[in-house]
Amino acid sequence: MAKIKKVAISVLLLLSVVMCLSFNVKSTKAETVKKDYVVNVNEEIVPQGIYTDLNFSLNGGNGQVWFSVKNKFTLFPSIVMVHVELYRSDTYRESYTEMTLVASNYIYDLDQGNTISAVYQTNGKQSYWKGRAYYKIDSASWNEKLSATILFNADGKAV
Repeated sequence: MAKIKKVAISVLLLLSVVMCLSFNVKSTKAETVKKDYVVNVNEEIVPQGIYTDLNFSLNGGNGQVWFSVKNKFTLFPSIVMVHVELYRSDTYRESYTEMTLVASNYIYDLDQGNTISAVYQTNGKQSYWKGRAYYKIDSASWNEKLSATILFNADGKAV
């Protein structure tokens, strides 16, 4: 009986060591991709994050309007790819496809606490604005977030 316990404990220890080593290899590989901002299309990014909280906002002021995405919190390292787009129209449009794309921005990895924005001048003209973001966290599928269509005056203040 004591011999069986020793063998079982040895097997469990060996499995623990193998699991720890494989976790460290995956973490190192993802961190290298993250720091170097290099993507090998043949390699799949391994999801590491458990939870990511993104904040989306359409704002304006001082003759500008901007759509922003902020990574408020990420539990464990993740690669958060984000595209932001800002659309404008002289008349109210519900869909961004019926509006004019005026600004866009992209970041390969939006780190916790950082913000990415698409900004455009009002050019002294009252217009309707809409923001669009599409983002991908690690190797999950792409998601899209749209703002409401909001009327901003010439100073960039919401009407």
